[in-house]
Amino acid sequence: MIEVEKKFIPTSEEIERVIQGADLLEEETHTNVYYDTENYELTTKVRWLRNRGGKFELKIPLNWKPNNHGVIVQFEELEDDDEIRKFFGISSQANTLEEDLNANGYKPFASITTTRKKYKKGELFFVIDSTDFDFTILEIELMVDSESEIKKAEEKILAFADPYSSWQRGTNEYHNGLLRRYLPKGTSFVDLTQEELDDIVWEINNRPRKVLNFNTPQEVFNSYLGGRIQD
Repeated sequence: MIEVEKKFIPTSEEIERVIQGADLLEEETHTNVYYDTENYELTTKVRWLRNRGGKFELKIPLNWKPNNHGVIVQFEELEDDDEIRKFFGISSQANTLEEDLNANGYKPFASITTTRKKYKKGELFFVIDSTDFDFTILEIELMVDSESEIKKAEEKILAFADPYSSWQRGTNEYHNGLLRRYLPKGTSFVDLTQEELDDIVWEINNRPRKVLNFNTPQEVFNSYLGGRIQD
């Protein structure tokens, strides 16, 4: 089975509409501790190194797939300690992974507690993550048997989400415009390198926005996390 998912940032009213008539399958609360360097070398490249319950996980973007509704990012997840060491070029010295990471400049900078609720309505699954700093994200998921069914599954998800809902417009369309400045329609992504894509992401995240009182998204992100920095 293949899991097809799309993420949205809904209002509380839209969440109520989504879960109406759906069955609550599970609810759990967990705390993730995120690690990075002083210059945020990982998060600025959409790489996430976290520790949940003593277990480390590293999410690495594999490719970026622009479409009319934004950018879909596919991740590779490394959960084995030695694989994470290999990615960072760390030679194990019989230390714990956390000790090795700290010795190489990767230290905890944020602790985020998230409550996750999973619902099912018909063939669709809804995963709602609510953080302790009042941010909520919705994932709509659909399971398919083969890759040939992925496009149809994406269309079903978007049809349910309703293209006129606020989660699909506004900021999303603005970011589409920003992306098109770097990647005009018709651009071939075959020859784009990960480094070039990382540079584009960095420039977009460090661009002042009027809606953010002329702060950059990265500055706002860091300010949210500032109160959660670990000693």
